Amino acid sequence: MKIAVVIPAYNESKRIKDVLISIPKEISGCAVSVVAVDDGSKDETSAVASGVKGVKVIRHAINLGKGAAAKTGCDAACKLDADIIVLMDADGQHRPSDIKKMIEPLLSSKDELLVVGTRRINKKMPLTMRIGNWGIAELLKLFFKIKVSDSQSGFRAFRCSTYPKIRWVSPNYAMETEMLILASKHGIKDIEVGIDTIYHDNYKGTTIFDGMPVLKTILKWRFAWSQVSKSLEYYSH
Repeated sequence: MKIAVVIPAYNESKRIKDVLISIPKEISGCAVSVVAVDDGSKDETSAVASGVKGVKVIRHAINLGKGAAAKTGCDAACKLDADIIVLMDADGQHRPSDIKKMIEPLLSSKDELLVVGTRRINKKMPLTMRIGNWGIAELLKLFFKIKVSDSQSGFRAFRCSTYPKIRWVSPNYAMETEMLILASKHGIKDIEVGIDTIYHDNYKGTTIFDGMPVLKTILKWRFAWSQVSKSLEYYSH
């Protein structure tokens, strides 16, 4: 069993090395490889990541967005014959030590799963982020009956065999939301795993401005589902 940890990064030269060197080479008897995707950084992110032994570094010539960088990394991971993909942020918000419990549901079940690392709410989480996450979670519950308390968490795990079904189009932070909607569409069960999160900068994560593409994605998929439901209802008569 092979695990690929995919890390999209943009201007993270100060923190990405600590993240990369903290990822173990083996977890639960599974070999671990790392794919870091520099999304057109203006700093030395690529050089720093390339300096860590065993890390495959892919660089976008221009900044395309987190969703695009994550997709590039996941595509590469599957080409490297990984069985499980773990998505992590590059800024040190996620603890590499939590990878083990993120993959445990995938190792213990044959069901198709999307594992979401749910951040524990604390005073260090920026208020705008708490409100935004709550609002998006409520919309997903209302429109799609998806009950995930931390819909915007970037810490995810899934099998490569599941990836084509949840492969998102969104190039930005809406990727996490689209992934959940696609998983629901294909009957893939979401599993939440509690994680600790370290907040270095208040602006990190989904801001109000980032929330607009997320809202647009939710409304787009809601409209698409409504059209499909109407068609099924029409042809059933």
